[in-house]
Amino acid sequence: MLRERSRALRAEALGLLEGPVGDVLRGAFGEVTLAGSASLDLMVWRDIDLFVRLEASDAPRVLAVVPALESALSGCGQPVSRIAFRDEHLEPDPAFPDMPGLYLGVVTAPGWKMDLWGWDAVRHPAQQRRHRELAASLAGVDRDLVLRLKDALWRRPDYSSVDVYEFTLAHAGDSLEDFERFRDDRGVRRRQERAKNHGFS
Repeated sequence: MLRERSRALRAEALGLLEGPVGDVLRGAFGEVTLAGSASLDLMVWRDIDLFVRLEASDAPRVLAVVPALESALSGCGQPVSRIAFRDEHLEPDPAFPDMPGLYLGVVTAPGWKMDLWGWDAVRHPAQQRRHRELAASLAGVDRDLVLRLKDALWRRPDYSSVDVYEFTLAHAGDSLEDFERFRDDRGVRRRQERAKNHGFS
């Protein structure tokens, strides 16, 4: 059942990106790379992560796309209910001090969340490479376990998909209790490692 829901969510995400929404993003930013759970085919909720190449000076381009993006989403039956923007070059995220970038987050009333992460010419390919490496490492894991854990955890405010991926790759157990122990044991080291996986939800 979770696999079927994951496939359905991914098809819905791809449908958005292949239509007017994707046209707006590609028109504004050029190449847009699908990342995160939609790319990994491990979706349990309506979340789309996108990587684009953006320099620090491109903040006005990100803000300028908002009206067209809002219109495209509304035209697809996804009226926007919330928008967030961060320029981490001006105000670094304490959790990811070495990966400053530009971020645009959009939430729609029907429940989709779209996170667009923009990094410069050095950081963008590095993040793409890390995501490819993550995808390759997850190719042989127990996908049902990943989906089951993500489904149980995604509403929690301290949740991160990366935690679930690391737990599964470590073969540290097969239950939520095992995951909690693993997460507690990792502690500070886990938080430090997450910094290199910025945007991999």
